[in-house]
Amino acid sequence: MKKMNLYIGLFLLMGLFLGGLTGAAWAMNEHGDHGHEEHANHADHEVFEVPENEPAPSLTLRVMEDPVAGWNLQLVTENFTFAPFHAGINHIPGEGHAHLYINDQKITRILCTWHHIPELAQNNNTIRVVLSTNDHNYYSVNNRIVEDTVEISTQQ
Repeated sequence: MKKMNLYIGLFLLMGLFLGGLTGAAWAMNEHGDHGHEEHANHADHEVFEVPENEPAPSLTLRVMEDPVAGWNLQLVTENFTFAPFHAGINHIPGEGHAHLYINDQKITRILCTWHHIPELAQNNNTIRVVLSTNDHNYYSVNNRIVEDTVEISTQQ
């Protein structure tokens, strides 16, 4: 009986912890993105050039059609950690979040390595993700924005 109570207690604690993370991430995403305009060009964000003495972050996108509906987007990064609790706070090297653009329209901030896209327009779609610092500047390495783009063609 003690062992069972221990397991129940651990599951409750884990649920509270994960619920807190999810709630905080949801609240940050619903915060209004700190007034950023919904433009896809890089002029709407300042750029943070990664110093040569710091590890350079990189990003690779993988997109898979969801078996039920929509698309699943995986962000594979190196030298970068998603830090949802630091979004909007001072820059910490190698931390931040990402911005998702679909067909040159900013859709949302991404706060972890996976994101579900419920639907896409018919025909061709350009999915672009840009890595951002905690204080909302685009990461840049050797004067190139750290981003990746994937083209998806949908059929009716």
